[in-house]
Amino acid sequence: MAQANAFNDIFKLWSDWKLPAATEYTTKAVKLYSKSGEFATEAGRLVSEDAQAILRRQAAVAQSAVEDILQTSRELFTGGSPETGAAKIAELTKSLFERGLSHLREATEMVTKSNTELYDLCNKQAKEVLEEASKVVASASKK
Repeated sequence: MAQANAFNDIFKLWSDWKLPAATEYTTKAVKLYSKSGEFATEAGRLVSEDAQAILRRQAAVAQSAVEDILQTSRELFTGGSPETGAAKIAELTKSLFERGLSHLREATEMVTKSNTELYDLCNKQAKEVLEEASKVVASASKK
């Protein structure tokens, strides 16, 4: 019976033992992980929005090109001399090529802007997390 009381006494001591510092640091660590989760959500939103904007623009460019091709095709089949048709095809080809290069530049600028925004967001988050982690470590070393 005395042995059972000894175990009860030990368990009572353990249950009364508190680790305030561990709880405090655990809470702070959870907050840091929470900030990382918020960052991941924000980064995902940013990438998704930018990708959608780029795809919408590319779809508009493709639609415009198809409309131009259809218009030129209608003009070719409604009559005219072969020389006129060849000139229209050459003009269409030149126009599509020039606009293609212009739209490629535009798409590249959109992607570059998106990457810069994402980099800035990552940089900001890394600074915040490192500063907060430094504060937690500094306060732990003071205790």
